[in-house]
Amino acid sequence: MSQETEIVERMFADFNRGGFEAMGWAVHPQVECVPFAGWPGPSIYRGLDGWSALAAEWTDNFDEYGFDFDHVVPIQGGALALVTSRGRIRGEHQWMSMPLAAMMRDFEDGRARYVRWFRSWDDAKAAAGLQQ
Repeated sequence: MSQETEIVERMFADFNRGGFEAMGWAVHPQVECVPFAGWPGPSIYRGLDGWSALAAEWTDNFDEYGFDFDHVVPIQGGALALVTSRGRIRGEHQWMSMPLAAMMRDFEDGRARYVRWFRSWDDAKAAAGLQQ
């Protein structure tokens, strides 16, 4: 297992204990974060302020939110996390879930400089150059 895959696994475990802020130790101060296609906000968030803004926009609609970690795949320059997002929409009782993937690349001093989210594991694998 590469250092990057270990970092990404730990990031998602930390998220489930403390939210996006708990993942921040592994995000470079000059990170470029690309939300999944169809995201209603900006197409790119930059820096730690951008990371925080995306995190707030993402989770503010939920009373509870987390990731079920499936596995991480090493890719060129980083790792691809395949997860299932699960949450309870604010004011609702029913839970929703959907697959998500996070491509994390260009690590510097153990922190990702690039993070891109996908709503499809297949799309994420294709973007990472992995065979389907």
